[in-house]
Amino acid sequence: MQESDFLNQITKVTDLEPKANNCTRVLVWHTRTEKPHLANEPKHRKDTVVIEV
Repeated sequence: MQESDFLNQITKVTDLEPKANNCTRVLVWHTRTEKPHLANEPKHRKDTVVIEV
């Protein structure tokens, strides 16, 4: 699952409030440093994110 897909499942762009350095920087995180295997992505599009709180 790509990070962008995960983020799209848990929030909307309109709900985000950028605040990093007065909105002059974009801060991101990466879950892996390996090259993504995008050939497998289409068959995983039905994945859902389940977060237990």
